[in-house]
Amino acid sequence: MVRGALKRKQHSAFPIAPLQPESSMGKYLIRLLKRDPSRVPGAVEKQLKKLAEDRESQALPSESNLTNSDQVLYRRISELKKQERQRLLEEIIHVLVIQKFVESGVSMVPNLGSITSAKQPWQCKVKELEDVHPPEVKELAVQHMLMVVVARGGLAQVQTDTHTLITELRLVQVYAASIVYGYALRRIFHRYQLEKSFKASHLEVVEGKYMSNQGDEFDSELEEKIMMATIGVLSGKVVAGPGSEPIIGPKIPPKQFESYIMSLDKDVLQRMVIFRCTQSLSVFKKQIQALFERSELVTSSDGSITVGTKEALKIRFWDFQHLVLEALAFGSFLWDVESCVDRTYTLL
Repeated sequence: MVRGALKRKQHSAFPIAPLQPESSMGKYLIRLLKRDPSRVPGAVEKQLKKLAEDRESQALPSESNLTNSDQVLYRRISELKKQERQRLLEEIIHVLVIQKFVESGVSMVPNLGSITSAKQPWQCKVKELEDVHPPEVKELAVQHMLMVVVARGGLAQVQTDTHTLITELRLVQVYAASIVYGYALRRIFHRYQLEKSFKASHLEVVEGKYMSNQGDEFDSELEEKIMMATIGVLSGKVVAGPGSEPIIGPKIPPKQFESYIMSLDKDVLQRMVIFRCTQSLSVFKKQIQALFERSELVTSSDGSITVGTKEALKIRFWDFQHLVLEALAFGSFLWDVESCVDRTYTLL
């Protein structure tokens, strides 16, 4: 049963998520999610099947039967249809991620102002966000959150309703890296479970399905910077980032899953932090843009994120914890949704 996260009076004026769909189908799915969430899976399944059929029919008719002018027109129409499918897929993926937050009893932070405003404190859901992960992943997610947040103050302060100062730029960096870290943890955990159940040869077939053309997905210095920072996190060297302020964490004796992660070589880790489809990469970017109300993500010459300002923001430690855990959950949910969508509409 979906919990009443959307029914709290405190958030009745807030949108269900930072990014709102633009297409009629996306808006319809959001309405369903608010009014009758049990119907969302069926509506999504129906739409994905339609998109799959549209993609299969796009190759017809044969261009050899068309005149030159008709070929140009047909290719243009095909490209427009492809772009529309991509947009709908992005919105479907995003709605399904939002649904997972709703099912977990968590309202997503609609915008940065909602947690930096002193007039209406955000109702944090730290425990609920921690509990969205399997136990083995939860430990690392909580460890990541604490090491990021404690870096802004002592542990005693973090556990109270006190404030810290952080620049918007740094907050964007932490949020973005935490999404990728949450995604990578969930993906590696899936591999970890497979490896315990099947032979390595079978594992390579499963993981290899999405490895083609991965270089096109991280096509800017921003994504590469985030990817490399996340590999540092997974290797146990740093937490959070990317940027000029790496957070060095204390050495904690690794447990079984953590030891498994640290045993993976760099090439495997690089694959784990790359989104499996371009739609997910787009959802990742748009989520950050919408939450921080920025029209684009910009990178400097060294590849660091320059979106946002260096003006210090005052934020409660509880809100900071919620924001980091939300990003981790977003990444984890994104992996789950990719797998769900891929069963009906093969992601390329």
